[in-house]
Amino acid sequence: MFQRHKCGWMVLNTTDDPVEVLGRELRMLVGRGADEPGSLSQLRDIHAAPPVPWWPPAPGWWLLAVLVLILLTWLGRRVLARIRVHQRRKQMLGWIDHLNTTIDPRRDPQAWLSTLNRIFKLVALRAFPGQHCAALAGSDWADISDRQNGKCAIG
Repeated sequence: MFQRHKCGWMVLNTTDDPVEVLGRELRMLVGRGADEPGSLSQLRDIHAAPPVPWWPPAPGWWLLAVLVLILLTWLGRRVLARIRVHQRRKQMLGWIDHLNTTIDPRRDPQAWLSTLNRIFKLVALRAFPGQHCAALAGSDWADISDRQNGKCAIG
């Protein structure tokens, strides 16, 4: 049924049984020497590709690492700033509590208001470092506190 062509291909011949022809071809392949090309002894097992190394990572992982680092830095700075504001607020409220325990506003209102004004000026100096509010007094001091009211949290 099959006939070997000069180029090496098997061509269909109607007189032979296909099973018999394939059996002959197989016996011929097995019977060849190990050195001959096309022998079954030269076949090798299929090998899997080597495992992908974990280092160095792909460029996408480097980009992701840089973005995560930038995000963590930004978040860290925001958290640190909030912590500092909270600490300053606690300190300044502590000053006011100390003022209330040391000076009675009913007995000495002038000393109490003067000390409270100094505390407010310290708060303003820390909250608005670019403005010269330490030397202000009277209506100028009231104007700057009115202008900045609501623009900044204490601290």
